[in-house]
Amino acid sequence: MDALPEEVVAQALFALPAASLITDAQQRILVANAAFTRMTGYTQDEVRGRTCGFLQSPETDERTLAELDEALRAGRAYSCEVFNVRKDGTPFWNFLRIQPLRADDGTLQGFISAQLDVSDSVEQRRLLADEARTTALLLDLAARLGRSPAEASIAQEVAQTVRHLGLDRCSVAVIDAARGRLRIASRAGWGELAPEVEELRLRPEDSPEFDDMLANPRILLVRPDSSPWAADMLRRLSSNGFVAVPVRSGAELHGLLVCHWADSPAPAELPQGLTESLTAIAGLAATALDNVALLERVRRDAREDALTGVATRPVVTERLADALERDGLTGVLFCDIDRFKRINDALGHGAGDEVLRQVAGRLAAVAGAIDTVGRAGGDEFVIVLPELVSPDHARAFAERLEAALRLPFTIHGRPVFVTMSVGIATGRMRTEPAAETADALLRQADAAMYRVKERRHRRELDAPGVDLLALDTDLHLALDRREIGIALQPQYDLRTGRLTGFEALARWIHPLLGEVPTERFVALAEVGGLVHDLDVQVLEQACAAIDRAGVEGLCIAVNTSPIGLTEADLATDVARVLAAYPDRTWNLTVELTETALVHDPARVAGQLARLRALGVETAVDDFGTGYSSLAQLQDLPVQELKIDRSLVQRGGAVASTVLQAVAKLGLGLGLRVVAEGVETPEQLRAVRSAGCSRAQGFLLGAALPPEEALAAAPALGEALDLI
Repeated sequence: MDALPEEVVAQALFALPAASLITDAQQRILVANAAFTRMTGYTQDEVRGRTCGFLQSPETDERTLAELDEALRAGRAYSCEVFNVRKDGTPFWNFLRIQPLRADDGTLQGFISAQLDVSDSVEQRRLLADEARTTALLLDLAARLGRSPAEASIAQEVAQTVRHLGLDRCSVAVIDAARGRLRIASRAGWGELAPEVEELRLRPEDSPEFDDMLANPRILLVRPDSSPWAADMLRRLSSNGFVAVPVRSGAELHGLLVCHWADSPAPAELPQGLTESLTAIAGLAATALDNVALLERVRRDAREDALTGVATRPVVTERLADALERDGLTGVLFCDIDRFKRINDALGHGAGDEVLRQVAGRLAAVAGAIDTVGRAGGDEFVIVLPELVSPDHARAFAERLEAALRLPFTIHGRPVFVTMSVGIATGRMRTEPAAETADALLRQADAAMYRVKERRHRRELDAPGVDLLALDTDLHLALDRREIGIALQPQYDLRTGRLTGFEALARWIHPLLGEVPTERFVALAEVGGLVHDLDVQVLEQACAAIDRAGVEGLCIAVNTSPIGLTEADLATDVARVLAAYPDRTWNLTVELTETALVHDPARVAGQLARLRALGVETAVDDFGTGYSSLAQLQDLPVQELKIDRSLVQRGGAVASTVLQAVAKLGLGLGLRVVAEGVETPEQLRAVRSAGCSRAQGFLLGAALPPEEALAAAPALGEALDLI
């Protein structure tokens, strides 16, 4: 055990009724207790650093002093009587018992002494000798408790020691807080009754005496005439009475020291000496139990996160290294809670801690028996998946995690939705040690997590005066209840003036805030991991609306986020929705932003090819504001290019030149070129002059609810006067 016995010895020293000193190996005084001060008049500060020679009277027997000196030089125990002088000059006979203090390797560390004033009668000498024996008993117990590694061994040492005080039987009962009762941790002197005592479980409410004592801890003497419960209990245990002493440290009650008289009657009152001895023993037991609890807490904290109860990062690394040594495929998921600072800022750090606890619980519920869930620190968690069949199993696990987090958490009485950015890495044992491979795999998963977070959280939210956490929760609920609607904005052919179709735009009418700006809640959806669900709901509503129109040849355009192309399976979602319209006479265009093209181009190309196979066209939206290259536009199966409104509305000769260049670029690549944000006749003339194929904007038609938009649009074939 790592506890220092000296701490327990010091506790014993100050609890002793006899005067005591601790010195170093050269007999220089280190500690003097209060009883020493009362006996000699010298305070600890006055004697610290001095040897005990200044106390000795010239009349002390020379032979005794020589034997004492020899014992000290030999480092062995010694007892004698010396004639000393108090600070006020009065002499007294001092019974001295010296005990060497040694390290585990036997090295002499110093001495501890018990000193008693034996100047009175023979009776007084006898009493003081008893005190000396008790002191020696307590010192020995203190040393043994310092080496006791667990609650059971501490209880056994205490129970054995108490019997040397003239009591016949002893039990140590500890409080079982989880079950609200006392249980026997150890016993001594019970003989044939030992099994019955061992099985004894006492609830405080069973005994008025114990119930009162636990509420107001104090020494309790119980005799057969104390109460009916006491008489029955003592009869069952063949006992004449017992004394119960609280084992406590400060306000914390650990349990009880219960000592019985079996061969002799219980006293009507407890002798003062016995009371002091039992109190000292209970104090030593409490100190030892505190030390054991502290060490256990330190060991547990090293392996178990104190807040969440999952493994600590060193344990995760250790488990990961163990998994890699089995030479199988091992996966690591590095998970970071999104927007955790927002939760702390809105609800307080106590709420943040509760989120961490509940998230850890859900992660642990998804993990299997051989998996390890750990907290890396802050709002980051790590999951080790040993014995994977393939990397796909790690991705499937991540999907199960995402599903487990979809339901809201209840934090301080309000629902809070939580998402996580998850980075995945898989690997096998390489040539370097497993620990190095484990560190490398953790770094890979961490880097992957940050790439996911960067893609999701590229847009920063700026909404002064808005409770973003509440808005995020309301958006989750609105998507769950399918309360997100759409508006349709018409699009016209600039050559013929005829209606070609509509673009579907998401709309959210908040019950308290009214219409939430689209850019705000779309950005919130992107940051909160909701944008794919938003895209799918808009797709479903747009297809339903254009199908209800019943007009052949119209096109409906919907927007999609980069996540739909790089993380989710957009093509599968589109195929599922279109399957509901096998006889459709309308067309679907999926619009994606320029920035979607620069992340995972291979996966994007695959998704676009699958969409084309479904008869779905794709358009690059907001062109001129992103980072796509000519090579990407040429290589990807894209049919339409939409010029961003910022290029259309800028005005001036330079802007006109840029507009014409972009339109010419699109037409040169064989793409249909659409101008967005046309709001004035001048802008309309500019985009027609630039050669754009189609246009949309407030000048040509505002975005309206589906039924209104369809009713306001001219019939198919009827040309709009585009002057």
